[in-house]
Amino acid sequence: MSKKKKSGGYREWKIKKAQHKNQFFADVREMCSAVASPEIFAMIPKKKLAELYAMRNLPFHCRAEQNTAILPELLDTMRRLISGMMKSEHIALFDKGPEVSLVFYNTVAYPVILFLEGLEERSFPLAKKVKEALLPLSACEASIGRMQYKIRTALNITAILSSALDSTMYWLEHVKTAKSTGTIGIDNTVIVHPIQAERKTFSVEGAARSAVRVGVPVGERKGLLYAWLTSSELGMNKSNKLFEVYIQMHALHRFKERADCLQEYLTTYFVFESLTYKRLFTDDGGRIFFPVTVDNVTIGYFIAGLTNGVILIRTFLLATNSGTPEGKKLDQLFHINKLDKQYLAMDKLSSFATGELGANEAFRAAFREAGCEKLLDFHKRINFKGEPVKFLGADRVQFLLKYLGIERCAESSSAPEAEGFTAKTTDAITAVQ
Repeated sequence: MSKKKKSGGYREWKIKKAQHKNQFFADVREMCSAVASPEIFAMIPKKKLAELYAMRNLPFHCRAEQNTAILPELLDTMRRLISGMMKSEHIALFDKGPEVSLVFYNTVAYPVILFLEGLEERSFPLAKKVKEALLPLSACEASIGRMQYKIRTALNITAILSSALDSTMYWLEHVKTAKSTGTIGIDNTVIVHPIQAERKTFSVEGAARSAVRVGVPVGERKGLLYAWLTSSELGMNKSNKLFEVYIQMHALHRFKERADCLQEYLTTYFVFESLTYKRLFTDDGGRIFFPVTVDNVTIGYFIAGLTNGVILIRTFLLATNSGTPEGKKLDQLFHINKLDKQYLAMDKLSSFATGELGANEAFRAAFREAGCEKLLDFHKRINFKGEPVKFLGADRVQFLLKYLGIERCAESSSAPEAEGFTAKTTDAITAVQ
């Protein structure tokens, strides 16, 4: 009886397996050359190389916690985020040695380090020489520590970017197990644990307001790291009384609405980050301002106050909104108000997603005096999501400039008078926007 032919899929798997094995040993050989000399790799017997191959770290993959339902698309996105960060991060191979990617260090260098740690000098004739030659690699504890730190950081950043304060948060657990069948090596599984942030309902001005406690997922804590502020940080007194921080659902909605050209998955990060660096200040009315910065540009503020013994973030204002220091100055310089800004879309970050407005020197000078000139160059510093909502062409830009009384332009039947918000504005919004 003739033997049953192997399927095409099996043959392809065998070919890929052989290719991966050859690439792994090619990487090890190259690394040995960088640390010592090309001859070192040739000193290791095939049997020992097979042991080394079984110690290699396999690529990270994500799976949901048992008995939980997480969309496969989200798990794949998490995997790609982790993979991307590990490819972009770099580590010194050894003290004063060349830098390699985090993924190379984790999948090639670290298995070799573990192999050397367990290698006895009597294992094979040249074992002692191999260990001594590669000592700079195995003795560099700083690089090992940086690798472990960067992997934890990649997992935590992935968790933050995949979480939403107003729905589900996720913390990630890294589990390593040895695989002796199939694809041999050390399996790197990231178990995704869904979790909910604490929620409360507050009475604000006689109305019930739903809010969620501000925190970020941290794998080492197996849950959420919540934000705290002390009374001294809030300028109340010098005691160390701690205050929990909550954010209204309304404030999260306003952030997404006004910072409209930022990816929504960044929301949780920006909320927590605004509280972390303690740049807060208060106004005469006792409102607490938490600046939100993107690439060192203050795009706006989370506005909070003390409610029922906690810090409650009530809304988000773009820097140009009338309730901010910069926005109030713009109101004075342009003789406009909140409704004018809504009409002109000056309360949306997407309006500054091109360089058209910043090209006008008078407009730029006003923003400079108001303290928010960097918004006009913000488009150079960050990739906006999709196609930004922007002023379409010179006509639209000139319409805004005329409305603000900055320069003369051709008359438009749909444009309101430049001196302010008029009763005709409501009818004009549909025609112009």
